[in-house]
Amino acid sequence: MRVAVALLGSLALGEAYFRPLAPRAPLSSFSKCSVAQSLSHGGIGGNGGNDDVWGGWNGGGWNGGDDEHGGAHYGGGLGLLWDKYNEVLDTNPLPTKAVTSLVGFTIGDLLAQSFLGEKGAPLDVKRLLRLASFGLAVHGPVGHFFYGALDEKFPKKDAQTVAIKVLIDQVLWAPVFTVIFFAWIEVLQGAGLQKIKQKINQDLVRGVTASWKVWPLVHVINFRFIPPQQRLLYINTIQIGYNVFLSMLASRKA
Repeated sequence: MRVAVALLGSLALGEAYFRPLAPRAPLSSFSKCSVAQSLSHGGIGGNGGNDDVWGGWNGGGWNGGDDEHGGAHYGGGLGLLWDKYNEVLDTNPLPTKAVTSLVGFTIGDLLAQSFLGEKGAPLDVKRLLRLASFGLAVHGPVGHFFYGALDEKFPKKDAQTVAIKVLIDQVLWAPVFTVIFFAWIEVLQGAGLQKIKQKINQDLVRGVTASWKVWPLVHVINFRFIPPQQRLLYINTIQIGYNVFLSMLASRKA
């Protein structure tokens, strides 16, 4: 139930903030849209300007303007942090996405150990480092190339293209990702080939079917609304919760 509510909430947020900007090139060429135009006439927050879809919020902290990330600047330290993140993302996308995934997997395991582990048990630092290293060395870099190739092959945002990309991600990539994940964790625990096979045979179906319950709707929003450069950040935002599950699954004894 909580997963369904979270996904429906994500869909509502996606509809509100990521209206289709179809078809669009990279972050530098967001098109004008009716949402921004309505905001310019006193929309949410007060004094909207005729800015890009991300812009138009001058009241309440948002300051619209034409920039490469759609014109939105949130006032204060968060805005500076967001602008800096996007700047680094543009200049060094691979390491930035790797670190983004490191943060997502680290938080996910911390939550798993804090709320689902044995009560009063000390933090398992080795386990935390195993999950964090997977995010840094595998999830971030592989996601950068995988989703980049997927967007290059299927650049449109229509329903058929989105469906194809979701199917590729879940039918082809999800099993491969799950196998790599188990193998990585087991190798870092010193497991041999036989133990790795045993772990995969034990938990592969569980991992993939869990993925099918969460990620299809998440990726419909992803491929329909999210700018390509922001895909991995969006995925990692959702992935924090999913990483709690992966952390617990990885810690099961084979």
